[in-house]
Amino acid sequence: MNTNKKLGGLRVLLAEDSPDNQLIVSLMLKAAGAEVAVVDNGQAVLDQLQRQSYDVVLMDITMPVMDGFEAILRLRSEGHQVPVFALTAYSLDEERQKCLESGFTGHISKPIDRAALLESLSPFVLS
Repeated sequence: MNTNKKLGGLRVLLAEDSPDNQLIVSLMLKAAGAEVAVVDNGQAVLDQLQRQSYDVVLMDITMPVMDGFEAILRLRSEGHQVPVFALTAYSLDEERQKCLESGFTGHISKPIDRAALLESLSPFVLS
């Protein structure tokens, strides 16, 4: 498979409040063929998912307005089943477990490793 288009057609909603991280992650995803929309807080994730569907959400857990933990609880309580990956600088097993128990599909540590990101998201690409 052409690794440059490994995520071909995948619709990703990226929730990240850091402009630098928004740019870096967006570039990684777009280079792999994904379509990317960017918001900067958890409330914006909820609002965006009311307007449009996505295949995957990547969500920072520490954001203003509404953090990732509150946003995932609201998403799941409203019945959203979209896969949501927590983006966090914390890579401890306890943090990973907290994310999974809160309703996140998975956990991706920052700084983001391109290969690990693509590997995490590739199962959600529709054939």
